[in-house]
Order: sequence, then C-alpha cells, then structure tokens
Amino acid sequence: EESANARDCYSGKLTLDFLEEKLSAERLPSITELDLSSSKIRDIEPLPAHRFRSLACMNLSSNLLTAHGLRGLRGLPSLQELRLGSNKISSLLPAIQVDPDAAPAAPGSADTMDGAFSGVEVLDLSSNAMSSVEDLGVHLLPALKALRLSRNDVGRIRRMPACPLLRELHLDANRLRSIDDGALVGLGALRVLRLRENSLRTLAALTVLQTLQLLDLASNR
Repeated sequence: EESANARDCYSGKLTLDFLEEKLSAERLPSITELDLSSSKIRDIEPLPAHRFRSLACMNLSSNLLTAHGLRGLRGLPSLQELRLGSNKISSLLPAIQVDPDAAPAAPGSADTMDGAFSGVEVLDLSSNAMSSVEDLGVHLLPALKALRLSRNDVGRIRRMPACPLLRELHLDANRLRSIDDGALVGLGALRVLRLRENSLRTLAALTVLQTLQLLDLASNR
C-alpha cells in the first residue's frame, strides 16, 4: 500500500498525465491515499478506474472546486474517504447525478444507478458554500457514515436528507437558528451530533435521535 503527495502549482485542471508525471505511472494502481490539498485545482478530468483501483482516501481540501469539478472522480471504485474542506461547493448533486443539469434524483433512480461515490463513508465539506442541507445530495451516498459540514452558512434545517447509516454529523459554526420538527427522522443510526457555535434556541427536533451518544451544543446563544 502506498500514499502519495502530489501538491504543486499548475493550470488548475487535474489530469492523468499530471499524476503520472508526479507519481510515476507504475505506482498509481497501488496508491491508497492521495493528498492534493492546496493545489489550486478547479476541475478534474475523468480518472480511469483501473489506474486508481486501490485509492481509498483523497484529500482535495483548500482548492477552488465546485461540484461540477468533482465529476472526474465518479469512476473511482475504492474511494471511501473524501476530504473537500475549504472549496466552493454548494451541493453535491452535479457531481453525483449522471446528468448534472437534471432535477434532483431519488436514490436508486436511473440518474444515479452508475454507482458514483457509492462507497464513500467519510465526507468532509467543512468551510464551503452551503446554505441548505435539503439539496446537498448526500442521500445518494448509501455508505455514508460521517458527514462534516462545519463552518458553512446553514441557517435552518427543514428536512435533513435520509442517511440510514450516518453515525456522525458535524454542523458546528453555521448560522443555525432552527431545526424543524421531524427534520432528522432519516438519521436513525446517528451517534454523534456537533452543533456548537450556532444560535439554536430549542432542541425539540432532537428527540427523534434515539441512538445519539454525544451531543455538542457549546456556545449556542
């Protein structure tokens, strides 16, 4: 197993040629972890599955990515952890759906049947451009267990997308003032909920979280 750090300055589009030059073509199939943080990446060309068949963890934090720029990762077969903190992402739907301009798809629909990101268990979207969780698209990630949405701009949760395996949800340092009754019913396995540094005044919506073990509400006002 190998990990690799390929950080560098270039045109802003991550290409297979660039990775082969920096990491050597022979190494790519055995790399399990790839760090491309702080590399000024705006777009990613489609990365072939057979060249990255072992890649389980990818760090793309502190770049210039939107969801459309992530479509090049759709074919990675072993991806389990995706770190996307400090980018410009407002929703994952353009990355996940077959047609990025289509209306939001339901789980299992023809628009999501190609298995894009289906093995992702840990997703970090902290410090991005999200103001809503309803259209985030995480309900289309069937294996998701940990979701980090800290330091975004979410002010209200009307209905959190259903994530039946989700165990950990971080919403620290948003603008949260309210969580609607029934908004969290789709999080039946949640164990850790971090809500510090928000403006919540009531916790009534949290009573549905029967499996919750850790609740962080520090610095709400």
